[in-house]
Amino acid sequence: MHDQAQRYARQMILPGFGDTAQARLRTAKVAVVGAGGLGSPVLYYLAAAGVGHITLIDGDRVALSNLHRQILFETADVTHFKAEAAQQSLNDLNPDCEVSSITQMLDDKNATALLQGHDLVLDTSDRVATRLAVNRACVTLSLPLVSAAVAGWHGQVYYFTGQPCYACLYPDIEPGTDDTACSEAGILGSTAGIVGSWQALWALQLLAQVGTVSPGNMLILDANAAQMRHVKIERNPSCSVCS
Repeated sequence: MHDQAQRYARQMILPGFGDTAQARLRTAKVAVVGAGGLGSPVLYYLAAAGVGHITLIDGDRVALSNLHRQILFETADVTHFKAEAAQQSLNDLNPDCEVSSITQMLDDKNATALLQGHDLVLDTSDRVATRLAVNRACVTLSLPLVSAAVAGWHGQVYYFTGQPCYACLYPDIEPGTDDTACSEAGILGSTAGIVGSWQALWALQLLAQVGTVSPGNMLILDANAAQMRHVKIERNPSCSVCS
């Protein structure tokens, strides 16, 4: 306990945080879908803050072109499963955090089974089909979802608790719509870092029950213009998922 008090001392002295919020993080169980440019900062900050249980779901392998933004990995990790390499990095960072790695892609067939039993889901994936499957499973399971996307100079972070949901925001989006966004639009690693860090911030606030993150909230980043704005997402009464 003494070591934990030292490890988390700087966040525990925050007004409204303390032992109670830290205990909530310690008992939390979080699923993170994706270990890429967004998942890297998300996973690092969740583990560093003392989240007790993280389930990491990613079936991809590390590629050399990932390394400028996917800061969980080193050159020696190239060709290795991202989930397994990330698990090792997080274990080295904080052995107090229990990390489970699942080296398969999440889809509509396995989403419910993989996500059930968690307190919060973070979607950091870069595939529309995955985002849609995560959203449907979270609505079905009544799980809160913090989702994010990034490409080029732009990024978004969303928080949903059932109604509205991701499908309310993008009712006509089709799987595969922006799956090649980074390879075509390009991206700076630090842009992904900003969006992923904000996603991690919301997750930690929700898990620790501090701050005022509101459901249906959307943060939009234009990194090139150094601008951020908030948008309230409205429920779609004819949404095929949450209505």
